[in-house]
Amino acid sequence: MQVADVVPDKITLISVLNACGNVGALGMGKTIHEYIETNRIGIDMKLGTSLLDIHGLGHLALEHFTKMVAEGIKPNDVTFIGVLSACSHIGLVETGWMYFKSMNSVYGINPKIEHYGCMVDILGRAGRLQEAMELIRTMPFAPDAIVWRAFLGACRIHKNIELAEEATVNLLQLEPHVNLSR
Repeated sequence: MQVADVVPDKITLISVLNACGNVGALGMGKTIHEYIETNRIGIDMKLGTSLLDIHGLGHLALEHFTKMVAEGIKPNDVTFIGVLSACSHIGLVETGWMYFKSMNSVYGINPKIEHYGCMVDILGRAGRLQEAMELIRTMPFAPDAIVWRAFLGACRIHKNIELAEEATVNLLQLEPHVNLSR
């Protein structure tokens, strides 16, 4: 597009940022972010959420979230997945909890299973496996395979065989044909 002198619109930028986040193309994501700032492109909820999803820029993602809210843009449940993922990737457990709790108390958004999965990931990466297990046990709905996989991954990292066995049993009940040897 740049070679052909075609100016991208917000939808194009959102698509490219999402692609960057999916493949971990941090350099390209930074370039697009610079393009947005240089060209003073207004950041609405969708574009802001896409910026939040660029891997490796957790602090910047949280900064953009703060700007979005300050500009009166009300975050939605997808925005919070990006925010919680950012907290997870940069190890901000207490900040993650604060955002998770604010979903309902401040923004009137009931956390979905994806948000609980993000919190399990945040706690698990930090080695707070008992806390993650307690969250799983107290969720308002049954944990899905994604939640159990996130927890199992944390158990592997922190070498907690007992909790890993419990996660494996639960995961195999949901997906009996899954290969857990990876």
